[in-house]
Amino acid sequence: MADKDKKEPEFEEDPVLPSAEIDPAEFANKKKGDNDEDKKDEDEAEETEYKAPPRIPKEDPGDGLPTKPVDKIEFTWNKEFVQKIHCDTLHMLYLLQLALEAVRERTVERNKYFKSIGRTDRFINQLDAPQVITNFLEWHNKDKHGNLFDGQKLEKTDKLTMINEVISKIGGVKKGPATKIYTKLKKEVSINTREWFETPQKKLHLETYGWSKLYKGETVIEEASTEQLVTVLMYDSGTGLPDVAKDWTWADEKEADDEKKKAAEKKSKEDADKWMVDGITRGVMEEYYVSQVLPQKPKNKGDDPVQKKANPLIMLHCIGLSEDVLKGEPYKFSDADAKHFAALDPNGFNQQIVRKWREKEGRGEKDDVSDFWKHRVVAWIRGEESIVPDGDFKPVKCDPLTGEALMKANLNQLGKTFLEWIMPKAIVNNKGKPTQNILNGGSRSLINKLKKAYVFGILQAAQKQKQK
Repeated sequence: MADKDKKEPEFEEDPVLPSAEIDPAEFANKKKGDNDEDKKDEDEAEETEYKAPPRIPKEDPGDGLPTKPVDKIEFTWNKEFVQKIHCDTLHMLYLLQLALEAVRERTVERNKYFKSIGRTDRFINQLDAPQVITNFLEWHNKDKHGNLFDGQKLEKTDKLTMINEVISKIGGVKKGPATKIYTKLKKEVSINTREWFETPQKKLHLETYGWSKLYKGETVIEEASTEQLVTVLMYDSGTGLPDVAKDWTWADEKEADDEKKKAAEKKSKEDADKWMVDGITRGVMEEYYVSQVLPQKPKNKGDDPVQKKANPLIMLHCIGLSEDVLKGEPYKFSDADAKHFAALDPNGFNQQIVRKWREKEGRGEKDDVSDFWKHRVVAWIRGEESIVPDGDFKPVKCDPLTGEALMKANLNQLGKTFLEWIMPKAIVNNKGKPTQNILNGGSRSLINKLKKAYVFGILQAAQKQKQK
């Protein structure tokens, strides 16, 4: 009964809304506004869409080789520089030149590829390698002690500084190419010990614009006159032997100490200081003598350095086997030493040479003749006639020696000529062997030292000494 009394819910129909009245003019304006908005959106979309830059073909940069005449700094590799960290500025600049050459070759390969795919717009510009080297030389000459581009700088300077502040800024190249140069220099370029160390040593050339030597204002060995060579040879600082360092490095000490010692020794040989012993500029003769008589390292740690006995070869050079000096001052040779020297010249020919030289120089029998060797070398450089013993010996006369002739001469041939002038081959020892053989190593060593002498520094020191 109750269910029958329930009524079904009544649903009302949705009311019918009256239709809107639209003004035709208003509708037209609204439609126009909507079209304007759509067009604006399309324009904005077109503006934000990426547009590739036009591919403008570039001229072929070519092979990157110099297009104008270059000057060259000629040198031989210093055999002490076996690692990059050992190199001085000159040698490091040569390694930089090799890195520039590697970049040039890679650029040629890349440009060939771009040309093959029709993308000449991607050609890479070539670098002017001699100009980069010239920029470094000009920078280095402004302060040759402070502006160093050496192995220490390469190995101990961080990558970004080397790229941005050194190669890019000093070399005058953009940072992109500077990065490539740095990578080649660090990872690809190496010291070619097999080719650069062979005998006779290969002449290496650093290509520049307007530079034929490392320091424009300095006299180099190739420019030295005969008398300048004499000055370089004979200059005496008057300071005597250098003080001996007490801090010897021993085998049982840390390797770091040994490396520190090597670094200090290397530093003392760099640039203008390379011809200094104990910080003192010395002439070739003086340096040669000092290098032979420096005290040796003692056998036991803590002991005083052992005074090395003067090299008999040097003494032979100095005294010319003169017996009255063998047993006297300043060398104090023993009877055994005197006997040894006498055996080298049993016929006394060298004593005849010394006697004739005494007469020529106005020296008495008791006068010190320890400078005999020095004077004979000077006479050889000046092209004077040699002094020979009595008999069938013929005097030898050579042309005056200049720095240019010295550097161009073959060391072996020059050494033979010098030995024949200073002591004829016909003079033999008690075994029938030429006495000059004992001078062979010493004479070559002296000529080598003369070749490597820091001419400008020694000439300056000699001039200052003369003014005093």
